Amino acid sequence: IESVSKALSSLYSQYPFHDVNDCLWENMRLACVPPHAVMSGLIPLYVAAISGVHWQGGDGIQLGGCIIEWSVRELHESLVKARQPSDLQDVNSTMNKEGSNYLL
Repeated sequence: IESVSKALSSLYSQYPFHDVNDCLWENMRLACVPPHAVMSGLIPLYVAAISGVHWQGGDGIQLGGCIIEWSVRELHESLVKARQPSDLQDVNSTMNKEGSNYLL
């Protein structure tokens, strides 16, 4: 995890921090929040790598705050969708899995 964190941290010296944060979030979201499964084994690894990047980059990259903000926003949107009346039970279970992944 340390080598991954260092490699990701090096991207901040080459690209704007906002672009790197957006890219990391999108990749993390695609890997950790599939609609069909709860990813309780993979999420801690991603969190550890992102924590290492945040620690190495300091407050200037604002990664920790961005990840928390985006996770809460996506969790809220997932919960709003899940609470809408629906005739399809599969849709609700899919939304619950997405919400669970965001919560993790």
